[in-house]
Amino acid sequence: MSRRWAIGLDLGWQSFNVQHGTKPKATFGMLELAGRYRIRPHLEVALALALGGTAGDIGTSGLYAELRYRFRVEQAWNLYVLGALGVVSVSHKQATDVEKRGRGSLRLGGGLERRFGAFAVDGELRVFGIGENPDVPEPMPVTMAYQLARYGLSGGALMIGVTYYF
Repeated sequence: MSRRWAIGLDLGWQSFNVQHGTKPKATFGMLELAGRYRIRPHLEVALALALGGTAGDIGTSGLYAELRYRFRVEQAWNLYVLGALGVVSVSHKQATDVEKRGRGSLRLGGGLERRFGAFAVDGELRVFGIGENPDVPEPMPVTMAYQLARYGLSGGALMIGVTYYF
C-alpha cells in the first residue's frame, strides 16, 4: 500500500458486433489512458479515457469509471478482475452531433500483471456492451458507420499495457 496511485497506458484491439440484422463486425485499434487509486489493498478505482479508430473513417471514444479487485496484492505476478461503467461514442468522423452522442456502456474483464518495482506490464481481456442510439436517422444505403452509431454493440478487447505506481 506504499504506492496507492498509478497511471496506466494500454494499447490493443477491440471488436464491435452490431446487435441488429446481419450482425456485422468492425475491429478498432485502441489506446487507453487510466488514472488509478487503491482504496484498500485488494480494491482499486480508476477513471479511464479510451480512443480508437478503424482503417477507415470510423472512430470511437469513451470514458469509464472502473473498479478492480486484485487477488495477489504486492506480488510480482498479480491476477485481477474488473468491472466498469461508462459512456461511449462510435461514429463516422464527419457524423452529426446526434450520431456522435454518447451511449451507456458496461465492460467486464480480467488480466495478469507482472510488476518490476514501480513499473508493471499487463495483459487484459474484456467483454463489453454498448446501448443503442434510437435518434440516429436511417440513411440510404445503410452503411457500417450508421449501424455502429445506431444499434447496440457487444464485443471483446485484448489490451497490453504498462503501469507506473507512485
